[in-house]
Amino acid sequence: MVLQRRVWSTLFGLAGLTMGSSSCGEPLKIREPAPRSVVVCDDFNQTVYWGPDKNEDWIRVLSRVREADGTWDKVEHIYHAPFEVQSVAGRQSDEFYVAGRSSTGEDVIERWRLSTNQGACFFDIETTASPIGVSAPALPRTSRGIVGGGAYVSSATRRVTPEVERQELCRGFEFGGVVDLSPDPEGRFVIVLGKAPRALYRLPIAAGAVPTLVFTSADLPLLARTDQIYRRQHPTDGRTYVLRGDARFLPGVFHLALFDRDNDGEFEEARELDEAECKAGVWLTDFTTYASPR
Repeated sequence: MVLQRRVWSTLFGLAGLTMGSSSCGEPLKIREPAPRSVVVCDDFNQTVYWGPDKNEDWIRVLSRVREADGTWDKVEHIYHAPFEVQSVAGRQSDEFYVAGRSSTGEDVIERWRLSTNQGACFFDIETTASPIGVSAPALPRTSRGIVGGGAYVSSATRRVTPEVERQELCRGFEFGGVVDLSPDPEGRFVIVLGKAPRALYRLPIAAGAVPTLVFTSADLPLLARTDQIYRRQHPTDGRTYVLRGDARFLPGVFHLALFDRDNDGEFEEARELDEAECKAGVWLTDFTTYASPR
């Protein structure tokens, strides 16, 4: 669905004065990049961290697996990035999207694929062949298991860091820095929150992709104060991207939801969520937390 900018400006023209009143959580205090969950299951968790260390930027992938005897096996892999890392988000356990800034000031977004070792846990989300603009209403199927089949092999036995296959999706100055990004669960595109000026883009997952401008702060005034993007699935409103930000004049934070009800990559509605709508029980899934198969 193509939306006229004047419609959005009318709907949210008073947002800077009347919105931001909800207090869904604690005050936003982000001094360093916070860790981001990729997979949360009963017996398999994966988290990604990033930041500078000794004049180099690194990405750290931490996985925890509960073994048959109930103990947790922890394995950590650290990768150095060739640019200043600004944000990282995972689509599944071996696929990450990395945003950074080069030494010449260009914004860079890459897809990183890890060559998961034999005997390690994996968690995959099924991709779709439906292009942007074509609805994909069903939730993607997921799979969870051991690479190569058989029993889990502890990290002490494997002792091999998975190699990374990097694919550059785009490079340029259009974003003015990347505040955050969130990959489409089906692997079609990445939603990117640009920094200067604050704007939201959709970037196809393909080499040499050209970003599409979705919203500016003129369209959605609350966008100017957002810092993080989360993907969700609502039982009636379908695919949703939630942007979180500082409420500035009021305690707590606000959450701006963008609804893509038929999951075609185009947003039909944007509105601020109230406190009840922010609760975890409202959503079908956050594309991170899943029950582990038995």
